[in-house]
Amino acid sequence: MSQEEEAGQLPAFLTDPRGVVRRRWPWIAGTLALGVIGTAIFVAQIPVTYLASATLVINEQQISDSFVTNTVTENPLQQLDALVGEILSRERLAPLVEKHKLYPELRKQTGMSELVGLARSNVVVAPSGSVIPQKRGTPASVFTISFRDLNAKTAAAMANDLATLFTAAAGKASGDAARTTADFMRAERDRSERELRAQERLISEFKEKYRGELPSELGTNTSKLERIALQRQTLTGQLEAAETRLSDLEHLGDLASPSSPYARLNALRSKLVSEQAINTDEHPNVIAIKRQIEALEREVASNGAGTGDPSQAIALRTLRDEVKGLRGDLAGLTAETAALEERVARTPLREEELSALLQKQLVLHETYISNLRKLEAAELALSVQSAQQGSRVEVLDRAVPPQSSESTRLKYLFACLGASVLGALGIAMLLELLDPVIVSAKQIEDEIGLRVLGTIGRIG
Repeated sequence: MSQEEEAGQLPAFLTDPRGVVRRRWPWIAGTLALGVIGTAIFVAQIPVTYLASATLVINEQQISDSFVTNTVTENPLQQLDALVGEILSRERLAPLVEKHKLYPELRKQTGMSELVGLARSNVVVAPSGSVIPQKRGTPASVFTISFRDLNAKTAAAMANDLATLFTAAAGKASGDAARTTADFMRAERDRSERELRAQERLISEFKEKYRGELPSELGTNTSKLERIALQRQTLTGQLEAAETRLSDLEHLGDLASPSSPYARLNALRSKLVSEQAINTDEHPNVIAIKRQIEALEREVASNGAGTGDPSQAIALRTLRDEVKGLRGDLAGLTAETAALEERVARTPLREEELSALLQKQLVLHETYISNLRKLEAAELALSVQSAQQGSRVEVLDRAVPPQSSESTRLKYLFACLGASVLGALGIAMLLELLDPVIVSAKQIEDEIGLRVLGTIGRIG
């Protein structure tokens, strides 16, 4: 190896490319010839394919969102992968493979699954990157769906059928999304309505259970307490007056003979009143006194039993009955007052419990109204979608049979020819490295260690 090569400089033969070609041209020519022949054979075997494309456009909802809320959260371009996956499924592609008789040379060698897979590999779906204006001012997105085949007409027909499938799938997806939203909101409306009705039943049962203790009845109870207090005051005055008259009349009776029937009758009646104040009518003492009174009354009625004033006895009996009635009325008012006071005392607790129930009812009512409005909006959006006024995909330009094939062969031709040229140059450089030649005076000096005195040009 020369000192120039050891020093990292370029090999000497690279400074003489013409010489390399002159010395190694048979190898270069042979390599190029083999490359050209191989390229011709390879390119000839590559099938000529045609790529036909249909252009689709995504139109936004035609009615303003201020009038109809769009319940489809994503437009078809945002869910492009899902739609492509649907139209490229075996269920969708197999009928198209049969319809257009694709790949007839492979039908006897393979099954439908492989044919569908091959057709799927020849489908190209991609956004075009261009937009077009719409009525509402929002630009519409455009994308293409293409199919590659050996026959230009078949490629165009397949691209159009795929575009039709895509528009149908996009419309179905948008309709299903709107329908799903409407069904969901309907279920939410029904659920909130059931909860509201159940809460209303709880409030009704609460009011029925605690009737008389509710906050709305506090004013009535207070007024009734005041009215009863006045009635008690009046009855107390009447009772005191009646008891005074009775006491006076009994005192006059005591002045008469205490052994007279009237005196004994009045004493028994007073005793009966005392017993009835503490015992019931079925008590033996009460029953015994009543029997004694009945016996004395029969004795007085016979007009032969002692002396006394019958009118005084009647007055005493009347007064005692009056006192007894007044005491009963007063006891009733006292019991009613106690009951009303208990109700008034429990009213703050019932107010707190009822307030919690009403607050929950208010929340449930607001939820129900909100769900009802959302359901109305969802149903309106579903109607708009069904009328094809919502977001949808339409075919902008149908595919037509292409006039020229794809540049597949030309691409491979240039690639293979380039590889052949590089291979020929590589062979020449390899031979120069394996069988080096002296191409400069400095190389002679480096090889033999002698100074070159002169050089002459190439002869001939």
